[in-house]
Amino acid sequence: MFESPVSAGIIKLVSFDHIRSAVQLAGLAHQEELIFNSHNEEGTSFYSHKAYVTGSIMLCVAFIEARINELIVGATINVNPWNKGIVDENTYKSFQQAGILDGINNLRLLEKYQFVLSFFGKQQFKKEKPPYQDVSLLISLRNKLVHFKPEIQWLNDEHYFLKHFKSKKLSLNPIVEKSKSSEFPDILLGYGCAKWAIMSSLKFVTDFDARLKLYSNYMDLEKECKGLLLRKQKDT
Repeated sequence: MFESPVSAGIIKLVSFDHIRSAVQLAGLAHQEELIFNSHNEEGTSFYSHKAYVTGSIMLCVAFIEARINELIVGATINVNPWNKGIVDENTYKSFQQAGILDGINNLRLLEKYQFVLSFFGKQQFKKEKPPYQDVSLLISLRNKLVHFKPEIQWLNDEHYFLKHFKSKKLSLNPIVEKSKSSEFPDILLGYGCAKWAIMSSLKFVTDFDARLKLYSNYMDLEKECKGLLLRKQKDT
């Protein structure tokens, strides 16, 4: 009689990969802007630069979604990686109930974070304040890029969506700014926007981790990325 072979499997966590990749793309966008600002416009590729910034923004949102899904799926299959000391074991086991997990999957992205905080008795994010407010705007930007709808942009009027970024004081895209173009989204898609997206998403996730007292290496990554991005900014 033959015994069934023992099967083994692994869980791939990609949230860390997403945010690291976003930083890399932001750095490439920064290099393109350095070339442009040094008056070597022929060496600058508009489409490469746009791809770097857009890719960085997309990956930041992917990072936010992957992070909460890793927690949810970990509960589903009774695996609790990187979540040392999240809550007591009995509470964590109750989180594995099928009804709860099904309910989470039907929620919007940021609502999942709020649900988890509420379930574990932690204070939810205030929607009208950072970091929730910033990542909500980030997701709106991502959605506008993915589900882009052409519209008339009057030359003498600022695009309504750009007004949401006034308080962020982001550096605009120098490649199109020099041409006096105020077209959305191109005027916004610069290194400054990619940097804001990275720092906003990291701040949101590290704040979430802190509320749940999760073991997380994103706090170290936030400091590392902030230092890296600041160094790049000083190079301009």
